Amino acid sequence: MGVPVLGHWWHAGGMSLAVPSLPPPGKSSVFLFLQEKKANNDIHKAQTEQLETINILTLEKADLKTTLYHTKRAARHFEEESKDLAGRLQSSLQRIQELERALSAVCTQQREEDRSSSRSEAVLQRQFRQTLKERALLNAHVTQVTESLKQVQLQRDEYAQHIKGEGRWQERMRKMSVEVRPEPSAPTLDGSLGLSGHL
Repeated sequence: MGVPVLGHWWHAGGMSLAVPSLPPPGKSSVFLFLQEKKANNDIHKAQTEQLETINILTLEKADLKTTLYHTKRAARHFEEESKDLAGRLQSSLQRIQELERALSAVCTQQREEDRSSSRSEAVLQRQFRQTLKERALLNAHVTQVTESLKQVQLQRDEYAQHIKGEGRWQERMRKMSVEVRPEPSAPTLDGSLGLSGHL
């Protein structure tokens, strides 16, 4: 009498009885069992890796949100600073125009006044030199403010590009997290093979 082919176990009345099942031609039940066990292990491993990937993506998403928050705050700060520098630049330019008009008036007055009055000449010269000095200082200030404004605008543009890059990165992370969501569990060994007979 031959040994029964490996099948399934059926419990009845506290006893475990083997229910033999016939394997397909050319393959043994042991081979099929090991093959399906390996497939189940591979599926479990893949699901574990997917869960780990989702956890990593979740942490990266949180870091990106924090970075994006600080980046937006810095961008708003540079925007306000840019507006302030632009206002100061406009005020300086208006002051230069006023000084140029005053200088023109002084020059006209200097030409028209009597050259014989040394006192008047000295006063006009002092006014003239003072006006030239103030104009030079304001020109230097305008140059400095203009350079600062350019730097702020460049930094603001860089932050704007950075914010766009963070947005694209977050979108890509979101798509990846959707793609790696675990699929429904594969059927178990007992469920896939089924009982081939009943007692």
